Amino acid sequence: MPLVAWHEGNFGNNTWGHPAQDSTTFRRAYYSAVSYTDYHIGMMLAELDTLGLKETTVVAVMGDHGWQLGEMNEWRKMSNFELGVRVPLIIRTPWLPNSVGVKMNALAEAVDLFPTFSALAGLPALPSDQTLQGSSLVPLLVEPGNTSHYKQYAFSQFAKALMFSSELQKQVGWNVCTTCKHNTIDFMGYSIRDDNWRYTLWLNWNKTATLPLWDSVEGEELYNHTGDYGASMDAATPVRNQASDQGLQAVKAVLKAALITQFKGDHLPPAAGTDSTAGSLVHL
Repeated sequence: MPLVAWHEGNFGNNTWGHPAQDSTTFRRAYYSAVSYTDYHIGMMLAELDTLGLKETTVVAVMGDHGWQLGEMNEWRKMSNFELGVRVPLIIRTPWLPNSVGVKMNALAEAVDLFPTFSALAGLPALPSDQTLQGSSLVPLLVEPGNTSHYKQYAFSQFAKALMFSSELQKQVGWNVCTTCKHNTIDFMGYSIRDDNWRYTLWLNWNKTATLPLWDSVEGEELYNHTGDYGASMDAATPVRNQASDQGLQAVKAVLKAALITQFKGDHLPPAAGTDSTAGSLVHL
């Protein structure tokens, strides 16, 4: 795996070669936070019921990014690994009974939420001269079992910058760019996920033009996620990068072409700060 795919440790004193101390305590705290959040969601749903709004209100629960809890000795988010970009998504639409209590393996993206909520609220479609990258998930809610509504791909991206690694004692693309400016980015990681594979392409970044250098590749990743629909942390944590496997070059080529089509126009305003967010892949 390319070094740029990772980030510095500094969580529970974990380093390149040593796991975090007290990882059990950290995981327990994480699950406690999830339970606390779930409790407040329950309070909100109960209040909607008290107000008589339960049957006419769309409720959605989602996260803005994933979270690694020590898998591959990684903690937090700030990566294009599966557990860094996959987020929870639950949508409750009481007047669509076919979707109640249904779990789907369909790919979806965070950019799908706006057109989904707009459609559920009965708002008019956008004018023809305006476009959105997202697509409405309403067809999935109406016909959960109809796979023709499933998306083929979900995309994410994350920026990195060079920093001196105290672990490796050299400059590495591990600065996670949660606060760096667009013209201080050194690498941009673009990732694509289909039902079976995740392919990630790390490119060098043109700081002056604030756009990716498509002919200057820093690294590639290809991971097998066959059967990985969010139920297993082990399945979501592949440990072998297959980007160089000769037998998988055709698979990689298809994903790479789709990724380039998606991001070929990527360009960031040079004066703006970044808020790199990796959470675009979700499974309903």
